[in-house]
Amino acid sequence: MDDLTGKKLKEIWEIDVKHALYRETGDWYHILKEFPAALFDKNGYIIFENQNAFINDPAIQIGERVHVQKGISNISGYVRIIENGDIQEISKELNLETGVNERIPEGKMETYRKSIKTERIIRDTKVTNWVKKLYNNHCQICGTTIELFDNKNYSEGHHIVPLNHNGHDVINNLLCVCPNHHIQLDYGAIKIEKLMIKKGHNIDNEYVKYHNENIYKKSYGA
Repeated sequence: MDDLTGKKLKEIWEIDVKHALYRETGDWYHILKEFPAALFDKNGYIIFENQNAFINDPAIQIGERVHVQKGISNISGYVRIIENGDIQEISKELNLETGVNERIPEGKMETYRKSIKTERIIRDTKVTNWVKKLYNNHCQICGTTIELFDNKNYSEGHHIVPLNHNGHDVINNLLCVCPNHHIQLDYGAIKIEKLMIKKGHNIDNEYVKYHNENIYKKSYGA
């Protein structure tokens, strides 16, 4: 995928737009012609629902080309998929695993409560679904999966720095885990040490450090 394009990215990340453009630095683009449309940079994207929203955005300067002086990541509504990484690297890995024509259920974007043994908040997002798909629903800690019917497997996504601790909903902050390890991580019962990591899934060591020092240690006084 050396010839990464906006068209490929919108297919891989299942962004429902008519026109998409990619530039790693997020500052110069050709002009968007069909809407809704999206601009991608190395970490995420911004969607413009219509032409008026595009041409009237104060961050956008339109001449022969489109110039975004501070980059699209500074525009309100920017969606960050990966943090301090490379969207090309993770997209290549996802493309190899799934193929761009396979659609994955988006899940529910809202927060809801699911009764298990205790009550805990579950937030299932498209980014979480991609991480689970990348690992084929196998836990990054123990390597196991839960087998369901029709050859389907089950896993859960865990935010290393929880969203209620101001953690980000990005791939770098997500793990694919089994339910047992998910609960242990949520309650600080285990440290994050050895993980199975696939190419392109670049987990920030600062997130791991935060879990080990602020969730694990505070829960068990380690």
